[in-house]
Amino acid sequence: MERVKVQKFLAGMTEFYRRTPAAAVPARSPLVRSITSELTGTEVTVEEDQVPMAYEDDLQLKRVSPPARALVELALVLFNLNEFVYVY
Repeated sequence: MERVKVQKFLAGMTEFYRRTPAAAVPARSPLVRSITSELTGTEVTVEEDQVPMAYEDDLQLKRVSPPARALVELALVLFNLNEFVYVY
């Protein structure tokens, strides 16, 4: 019974992701920092292009196949089941 429900869910989500492409990842905008001087009241802004540390982009979903995206959804569903809730 549960296996049939999981198979239907995977088939439905795979078909959904085949019809619905992943949203485009927007380009990163530069980081703008500003500070106001306590003595003069003037505002100074600095625009930074680079991130000060190494940064790895999130996985872009447009490169992931629809069946793999459906498996991700299934994993989220399974982790939200009551069987995974543990009360101390």
